[in-house]
Amino acid sequence: RVMPRLFVRRAARAELAERLSGLRNGPPAVLRALALDAEIVVARPVLLRSSCLDDQDLMIAATERSREHRLAVCRRPRVSAMVTDTIVVGADSEARHAIAANPGARLSPVGT
Repeated sequence: RVMPRLFVRRAARAELAERLSGLRNGPPAVLRALALDAEIVVARPVLLRSSCLDDQDLMIAATERSREHRLAVCRRPRVSAMVTDTIVVGADSEARHAIAANPGARLSPVGT
C-alpha cells in the first residue's frame, strides 16, 4: 500500500491523531499514516484506539516501528490471534507480558 506522507509539524500530527483515533469511519489512509508515524506521540492514540486499522497495519507497527509502538498495539482493546502471534514471536519480555495481560488479546496455539 502507498502511504501518504504527512509533512506537518509533530504537534499538529499528534493533535490530529488524538482527534481521529476514536472515529469509526475515519479516513483509512490518514489513520494508517498516523499509526505508522515514527513519533510515538503521534502513533500511540491511533494504535490504541482506532478500529480502522487492519491486522496488517498492526503487524507493521509491531515489527517495523519502535518498542513503544509494539507496546501500544499490545494494549489495544482487541488484538487478533494473528497480531498476537507476530508480537509473541518477535517481542521482548515486556511486550509478551503486556499482550498476555490483555483480556482482549486472542491467542492461538502457536502463540501459547
